[in-house]
Amino acid sequence: PLNRAFGLLVLWGALTLPYSLSPSVSVTEIIRIFDLYTISLLAYLFVKKQDDFRTLLVALLVSGIAPGLVALYQYFNHIGFVDADVSIPRIFGTFAHPNTLSLYLFTLLVVWLLYFRLFLAEHKNLHTFSPFLYIALFLILGLLFLTFARVAWVITFLFVFILTFFRYPRLLVPLIITPLFLILVSSSFQDRIAESLSPDPDSSIVWRQTLWADVITKNIQDDRILIGSGINTFPLFTNTVRESLAGSNDAHNDFVKFYIEGGVIGLSVLILFYFLLMEKLLSLKKRLSDSFVQDITLILLTFTACLILASLSDNIFKNTPVMWIYFALFGALLSLTHTQ
Repeated sequence: PLNRAFGLLVLWGALTLPYSLSPSVSVTEIIRIFDLYTISLLAYLFVKKQDDFRTLLVALLVSGIAPGLVALYQYFNHIGFVDADVSIPRIFGTFAHPNTLSLYLFTLLVVWLLYFRLFLAEHKNLHTFSPFLYIALFLILGLLFLTFARVAWVITFLFVFILTFFRYPRLLVPLIITPLFLILVSSSFQDRIAESLSPDPDSSIVWRQTLWADVITKNIQDDRILIGSGINTFPLFTNTVRESLAGSNDAHNDFVKFYIEGGVIGLSVLILFYFLLMEKLLSLKKRLSDSFVQDITLILLTFTACLILASLSDNIFKNTPVMWIYFALFGALLSLTHTQ
């Protein structure tokens, strides 16, 4: 069912090869996209019943043990990414940056919620739900907070808010109170919020905005508005804009990234890709009436919308661990529902 969506990406990437700033770098990205497709295809082929889905969810949750243990070690030993706006080092686990870990933890939160919904579909007594899973939820949320990654905080809140609004509206009040409580008890949380509302000239927010303006201006000057510089060449294109660049030279915005790498065509491809994914999920939700499938589809719909929102200020499409999990879940859902 995802052949069209991934075929679109691979075809566009292949068409950029003749003029890419680095054909080998572009080929690497095409292979990575095919890898994501293969993950979704394997889930579609092998997840045939709810037991298979449960096994997949457990495997994904277990995958978080190593990053979680490393992150805990970093927190208790004050090891992490030093940020001027945070009084304690920001943990990053086994990943290269706290933002990457935070998005992975957000994805694990989605996996945990899917497992919880599957449990509710099969059992009526919550007392049989393993206490270790409640501990896992507490650790996921706690570690996510300690990354001090604002984009992950925002999409986590929106994700929970949307699901609460549609399924458990009585929980909206305590949900809204939670960030207010964190503002009162955590000075680091206060600082991150204040810096977001009034960023310093040296902040990552201003840095991102300046980078986007510079590369878009350069793209227009080089007359690459229509076709861009080739898939996966944003960092190379950035190096032509600035001789020396402090920090990462990644886009931190998928829409800017696809525009630079593919011009108007590339940006259109990304928008169409997301449209095809959302269309597939919405069609499932309209077509199927089973409450379990409805809830699973709503969770993935909300998950998709939150990832799209996060892609406005972070590298979501290039976050391979998150994409692996996302498309494994997508393929599994499509398999569970294709005969209904």
